[in-house]
Amino acid sequence: MTRGTKIKHIHWFSGAVLILFTLLALIPFLWVICSSLKGTGEIFTGRNFFPQDPKFSNYPQAWESARLGLRFFNSIIVTLGATVLSLAITTLAGYSFAKLWLAKYPFVFYCYLFGMSVPMQAIVLSIFLQLRNWNLQNTRLGLIIAIVGTGIPFATFLMRNFFKDLPDSFGECAQLDGSNAFQTFWYVYLPLAKPGMLALAIFTLIGAWNEFDLSLVVLTDDKLWTITLGVTQFRTVTNNNYGLVFSSAVISFLPTVLLYCLFQRSFIEGITVGGEKG
Repeated sequence: MTRGTKIKHIHWFSGAVLILFTLLALIPFLWVICSSLKGTGEIFTGRNFFPQDPKFSNYPQAWESARLGLRFFNSIIVTLGATVLSLAITTLAGYSFAKLWLAKYPFVFYCYLFGMSVPMQAIVLSIFLQLRNWNLQNTRLGLIIAIVGTGIPFATFLMRNFFKDLPDSFGECAQLDGSNAFQTFWYVYLPLAKPGMLALAIFTLIGAWNEFDLSLVVLTDDKLWTITLGVTQFRTVTNNNYGLVFSSAVISFLPTVLLYCLFQRSFIEGITVGGEKG
């Protein structure tokens, strides 16, 4: 067997393994989608994977019963607010750690990254008490601040890596032309960092949309509940109609799936660049 034949066989084997794991990963999603078109009795009999008599009426019924329109509105406000605020803060922080005097003290950056090692469960009570002291508990703004605050270490790490990849000579030329530090950041480096900002925006959008722990602690008024809270609590008001529960779950994760499909390249680029440097 020649070397080329061996490599070809390895490629075929690798492709087959990837296809197998892809199918295994898709099965839970397919099961949820199929269950969303079934009645409770058909779900628990377990005889058929696909629905025998699809109940498409589950979707409009779940939308009305779970008040998903209001939940969507709350999630959109929180998600967009968290994304904009995170970009505004972490682009400046990442630039400072990559190009300004803070770049000379990597120990400060590593201390800053310590927040990535702290589990959410360890600080959620502190976040709740702090927001209550600021009169921001049970508000969308409070939830936005909590999401951004807990995500700043990773977001800054990501943006710092993008700014470090950009040549220092760009900034030096701008300074020779009379630009100050902020003008160099705004007019020179920020436009070049758009791929990194897009990757960070996708990370933040998906994370904020799917966020549950902070929402559960911060929001007590059901009129402010996000889509994840609404779907989780929906089972208690449906008399265990699991077809409606699965329908609401499909509606809740559909936006993030579409977002990932549209911006898959930027998402993967963010993962790659985020792991290149420390």
